[in-house]
Amino acid sequence: MPAERKLELVEDANHTARVLALAGLAQRYPNEPRERLHRRLFDLVLDRELAERAYGPLK
Repeated sequence: MPAERKLELVEDANHTARVLALAGLAQRYPNEPRERLHRRLFDLVLDRELAERAYGPLK
């Protein structure tokens, strides 16, 4: 399999993982606005400390 195709598969897997993580967050926090759900996703992906430095604290 060409390296380009492998990279596409990894990108697709990463996208799917983020979509599933957002869906899980939406289930846990059903009343949260979309922006806050994305901010919570950054906590998971980047680690809370780095996410707070990059995007500010979760309000």
